[in-house]
Amino acid sequence: EKLLREIAGETEALSKNKCRAFWTVKNSSQINTDLVEEWIARDAPQEMEAGVWSRPGLFSWNRIDAGSELLADSVPENIRGRGADFGGGQGFLSREILQHCRHVEHMTLLEAEHRALPCIAQTLSGFENWDMKWADATKEGGSTLYDFIVMNPPFHVGRADAASLGQDFIRSAAKALRGSGQLWLVANRHLPYEEVLGECFKTFEMLEDSGGYKILRAEKPKRKR
Repeated sequence: EKLLREIAGETEALSKNKCRAFWTVKNSSQINTDLVEEWIARDAPQEMEAGVWSRPGLFSWNRIDAGSELLADSVPENIRGRGADFGGGQGFLSREILQHCRHVEHMTLLEAEHRALPCIAQTLSGFENWDMKWADATKEGGSTLYDFIVMNPPFHVGRADAASLGQDFIRSAAKALRGSGQLWLVANRHLPYEEVLGECFKTFEMLEDSGGYKILRAEKPKRKR
């Protein structure tokens, strides 16, 4: 609120049910344009590590997430076909796959946070065999499109755990995979994903349990008759 007042000159506020809302009416004569430009510049995509671009506010925006790094190391280099990254984030997982897995034909990244898309474009700028979609992977994953899917699904709504969000990612992935397809995912150790994996896939296994994360691989999605 203090920053908005510094930018816009005047603000109003309302508090109710332990929440606070504040707003302003734009008055061009009162706008601190220097401060506006400073904060816009702070939000610009930036290279956080070699070849990976991010911006404030994205998940793990200023470092490579340890779980994603573990998953990238777990996906075998001989994986092949057309893949997807559900919840593509800044594009790190897809970048690792395109860089190290020469049999992969194409990667599609689905990401619901629109502000992440310019970061994906920068992260994958050296590759040609990919595309991205501004989409909710739980609702717009498609049907029988991919040979494999990788994911580090979100599991928070606000500050609260919401394991159902990751479970919906898994269900959507099962629909989007071809009959012999594979799902590779990383999750915090405590998250209850095994039951839904059993419901959606003919086989699954935990490949690694390290540093508070688990790597799970599922194969051959079940189809409803």
